[in-house]
Amino acid sequence: MPSATSPPRLLLQKALILLHVTASVVVGKTLMVLFPNAMKRHILKQGEKSRMNQNPKFSYENWGPTFFSFQYLLF
Repeated sequence: MPSATSPPRLLLQKALILLHVTASVVVGKTLMVLFPNAMKRHILKQGEKSRMNQNPKFSYENWGPTFFSFQYLLF
């Protein structure tokens, strides 16, 4: 019988996930401010993997800046 995760451990896991996502958003936003062209190229390269760039109605200007926004943090 598998043991249930204890509440303190579960709380720690959730806190670490939130910390990781927050750190990723802060670093990403900082890089977007310091190196906007490099970050645009990087995000567009990621979009090639999922074929987002092949849809003409789905331009970078509409979705690119939201990658490291507060809404992204709240996923």
